[in-house]
Amino acid sequence: GQDRWGGMAFIFWLYQYPLRPLLMADEAAYLRFMLAARSDILDPKISGREPGKLFEQISRSAILTRLSAPALEPAIRKGQEEETLLDLALIGLRAEQFRVANGHYPGSLSEIPWEGPLPKDPFADGNFRYKVESAGNLLIYSVGPDLKDNQGNPKKEKREKDIVWLVRRASPNTQNP
Repeated sequence: GQDRWGGMAFIFWLYQYPLRPLLMADEAAYLRFMLAARSDILDPKISGREPGKLFEQISRSAILTRLSAPALEPAIRKGQEEETLLDLALIGLRAEQFRVANGHYPGSLSEIPWEGPLPKDPFADGNFRYKVESAGNLLIYSVGPDLKDNQGNPKKEKREKDIVWLVRRASPNTQNP
Protein backbone atom coordinates (compact mmCIF):
# COMPACT_ATOMS: atom_id res chain seq x y z
CA GLY A 1 0.00 0.00 0.00
CA GLN A 2 0.83 3.62 -0.31
CA ASP A 3 2.59 5.34 2.57
CA ARG A 4 -0.01 7.23 4.55
CA TRP A 5 2.45 10.12 5.10
CA GLY A 6 3.44 10.34 1.43
CA GLY A 7 1.46 13.54 0.83
CA MET A 8 2.73 15.14 4.01
CA ALA A 9 6.31 14.15 3.20
CA PHE A 10 6.02 16.06 -0.07
CA ILE A 11 4.75 19.17 1.76
CA PHE A 12 7.60 18.94 4.27
CA TRP A 13 10.06 18.53 1.40
CA LEU A 14 8.60 21.64 -0.32
CA TYR A 15 8.91 23.65 2.88
CA GLN A 16 12.41 22.44 3.61
CA TYR A 17 13.95 23.02 0.18
CA PRO A 18 12.40 25.20 -2.55
CA LEU A 19 9.93 27.25 -0.47
CA ARG A 20 11.93 27.84 2.67
CA PRO A 21 13.94 30.85 1.39
CA LEU A 22 10.73 32.46 0.10
CA LEU A 23 8.89 31.87 3.37
CA MET A 24 11.81 33.22 5.41
CA ALA A 25 11.94 36.38 3.25
CA ASP A 26 8.16 36.71 3.63
CA GLU A 27 8.46 36.40 7.41
CA ALA A 28 11.14 39.10 7.47
CA ALA A 29 8.91 41.38 5.36
CA TYR A 30 6.02 40.72 7.76
CA LEU A 31 8.13 41.63 10.80
CA ARG A 32 9.33 44.87 9.10
CA PHE A 33 5.72 45.69 8.26
CA MET A 34 4.54 45.09 11.84
CA LEU A 35 7.32 47.27 13.29
CA ALA A 36 6.40 50.10 10.91
CA ALA A 37 2.70 49.65 11.71
CA ARG A 38 3.45 49.87 15.44
CA SER A 39 5.35 53.14 15.01
CA ASP A 40 2.52 54.48 12.82
CA ILE A 41 0.00 53.72 15.55
CA LEU A 42 2.05 55.39 18.27
CA ASP A 43 2.92 58.47 16.21
CA PRO A 44 1.52 58.63 12.67
CA LYS A 45 3.14 62.01 11.92
CA ILE A 46 6.66 60.65 12.48
CA SER A 47 6.32 58.26 9.58
CA GLY A 48 4.34 60.78 7.54
CA ARG A 49 2.41 58.09 5.69
CA GLU A 50 -1.15 56.92 5.59
CA PRO A 51 -1.84 53.23 6.31
CA GLY A 52 -2.31 52.57 2.58
CA LYS A 53 1.22 53.82 1.91
CA LEU A 54 2.55 51.38 4.48
CA PHE A 55 1.18 48.46 2.45
CA GLU A 56 2.78 49.72 -0.76
CA GLN A 57 6.21 49.24 0.82
CA ILE A 58 5.80 45.48 1.19
CA SER A 59 8.00 43.60 -1.27
CA ARG A 60 6.19 41.91 -4.17
CA SER A 61 7.89 38.62 -3.29
CA ALA A 62 6.31 38.65 0.21
CA ILE A 63 3.10 37.07 -1.06
CA LEU A 64 1.64 35.97 2.28
CA THR A 65 2.33 39.36 3.87
CA ARG A 66 0.82 41.20 0.89
CA LEU A 67 -2.30 39.04 1.20
CA SER A 68 -2.74 39.43 4.96
CA ALA A 69 -1.53 43.01 5.64
CA PRO A 70 -4.49 44.97 4.18
CA ALA A 71 -6.76 43.32 6.73
CA LEU A 72 -4.77 45.18 9.40
CA GLU A 73 -5.52 48.68 8.07
CA PRO A 74 -8.68 49.17 10.17
CA ALA A 75 -6.79 48.02 13.28
CA ILE A 76 -3.93 50.44 12.59
CA ARG A 77 -6.33 53.34 12.11
CA LYS A 78 -8.29 52.38 15.24
CA GLY A 79 -5.04 52.20 17.23
CA GLN A 80 -4.12 55.71 16.09
CA GLU A 81 -7.55 57.02 17.07
CA GLU A 82 -7.50 55.34 20.49
CA GLU A 83 -4.01 56.65 21.26
CA THR A 84 -5.17 60.16 20.33
CA LEU A 85 -8.32 59.84 22.47
CA LEU A 86 -6.16 58.83 25.44
CA ASP A 87 -4.04 62.00 25.01
CA LEU A 88 -7.21 64.10 24.77
CA ALA A 89 -8.59 62.52 27.94
CA LEU A 90 -5.39 63.26 29.85
CA ILE A 91 -5.44 66.89 28.70
CA GLY A 92 -9.15 67.14 29.57
CA LEU A 93 -8.56 65.78 33.07
CA ARG A 94 -5.74 68.29 33.66
CA ALA A 95 -7.98 71.10 32.42
CA GLU A 96 -10.72 69.93 34.80
CA GLN A 97 -8.23 69.92 37.70
CA PHE A 98 -7.32 73.49 36.75
CA ARG A 99 -11.02 74.45 36.74
CA VAL A 100 -11.61 72.94 40.18
CA ALA A 101 -8.58 74.79 41.60
CA ASN A 102 -9.20 78.16 39.86
CA GLY A 103 -12.94 78.30 39.18
CA HIS A 104 -12.54 78.44 35.39
CA TYR A 105 -10.94 76.50 32.57
CA PRO A 106 -7.55 77.57 31.26
CA GLY A 107 -7.78 80.08 28.41
CA SER A 108 -5.48 77.98 26.21
CA LEU A 109 -3.64 74.68 26.13
CA SER A 110 -0.41 76.37 27.22
CA GLU A 111 -2.00 77.29 30.59
CA ILE A 112 -2.69 73.64 31.49
CA PRO A 113 -0.17 72.44 34.09
CA TRP A 114 1.82 69.62 32.52
CA GLU A 115 5.15 68.00 33.23
CA GLY A 116 7.16 68.18 30.02
CA PRO A 117 5.69 69.07 26.65
CA LEU A 118 1.97 68.65 26.04
CA PRO A 119 1.03 65.80 23.70
CA LYS A 120 0.67 66.94 20.08
CA ASP A 121 -2.07 66.15 17.61
CA PRO A 122 -0.65 63.22 15.62
CA PHE A 123 -2.93 63.98 12.68
CA ALA A 124 -1.98 67.65 12.36
CA ASP A 125 1.13 69.73 12.70
CA GLY A 126 0.93 71.23 16.14
CA ASN A 127 -1.36 71.18 19.11
CA PHE A 128 -4.80 69.77 19.64
CA ARG A 129 -7.67 72.22 19.16
CA TYR A 130 -8.97 73.72 22.40
CA LYS A 131 -12.15 75.74 22.96
CA VAL A 132 -13.96 76.93 26.07
CA GLU A 133 -17.52 77.52 24.88
CA SER A 134 -19.83 80.24 26.19
CA ALA A 135 -21.99 77.68 28.05
CA GLY A 136 -18.93 76.64 30.04
CA ASN A 137 -18.35 73.48 28.04
CA LEU A 138 -14.81 72.43 27.26
CA LEU A 139 -14.00 71.04 23.80
CA ILE A 140 -10.61 69.52 23.01
CA TYR A 141 -10.19 67.72 19.71
CA SER A 142 -7.89 66.32 17.06
CA VAL A 143 -8.53 66.79 13.35
CA GLY A 144 -8.56 63.00 13.06
CA PRO A 145 -7.49 60.62 10.31
CA ASP A 146 -9.18 62.63 7.55
CA LEU A 147 -6.67 65.45 8.35
CA LYS A 148 -9.44 68.07 8.06
CA ASP A 149 -10.57 70.39 10.82
CA ASN A 150 -14.30 69.73 11.13
CA GLN A 151 -14.59 72.17 14.07
CA GLY A 152 -14.86 69.40 16.66
CA ASN A 153 -17.58 67.44 14.87
CA PRO A 154 -17.40 63.79 16.05
CA LYS A 155 -20.11 62.54 13.67
CA LYS A 156 -19.08 59.88 11.18
CA GLU A 157 -20.14 61.44 7.92
CA LYS A 158 -18.26 59.85 5.03
CA ARG A 159 -15.43 58.98 7.47
CA GLU A 160 -14.85 62.70 7.99
CA LYS A 161 -14.79 63.25 11.71
CA ASP A 162 -12.72 64.78 14.44
CA ILE A 163 -11.63 62.90 17.56
CA VAL A 164 -13.32 64.79 20.38
CA TRP A 165 -13.12 65.12 24.15
CA LEU A 166 -16.06 67.19 25.40
CA VAL A 167 -16.84 68.19 28.99
CA ARG A 168 -20.37 69.55 29.31
CA ARG A 169 -21.08 71.74 32.27
CA ALA A 170 -24.58 71.75 33.73
CA SER A 171 -26.46 74.93 33.15
CA PRO A 172 -27.17 76.79 36.42
CA ASN A 173 -30.94 76.57 35.79
CA THR A 174 -31.07 72.75 35.74
CA GLN A 175 -31.28 70.33 38.64
CA ASN A 176 -29.16 67.54 37.10
CA PRO A 177 -25.46 68.05 36.33
